[in-house]
Amino acid sequence: CRAESLVQRTLKRGAEDLIAADPDVLFMINYDGFMTADEAIADITDNPAYASLSAVKNNKVFSVNLNEVYCSGVRTYDGIMTFAKALYPDLYE
Repeated sequence: CRAESLVQRTLKRGAEDLIAADPDVLFMINYDGFMTADEAIADITDNPAYASLSAVKNNKVFSVNLNEVYCSGVRTYDGIMTFAKALYPDLYE
């Protein structure tokens, strides 16, 4: 089954895959009462294993609240704006 194959590939992603992908931008999920935005970002930026990532070197690691992206609803717009402002800060000055 194609969907099952996709799930299996997704579940097997780890730190090595992130390092190999070397993303220009990373969004980390935070959740009120569990992890703050700063803690979510620090999980990547303070970890020496990720120091070589372009996103870390260029200060392009951002946090988005789980409530803004987990399910459709009134906060969907907030999530879209979180991504937009992080990716295109010049448009939102």
